[in-house]
Amino acid sequence: MNNAWFYFHCVLALVILVKDYN
Repeated sequence: MNNAWFYFHCVLALVILVKDYN
């Protein structure tokens, strides 16, 4: 598994969480 993909998914999940939170 690529580290870049893992980082990308982590950031994406964080962004979705923040958008959901606001």
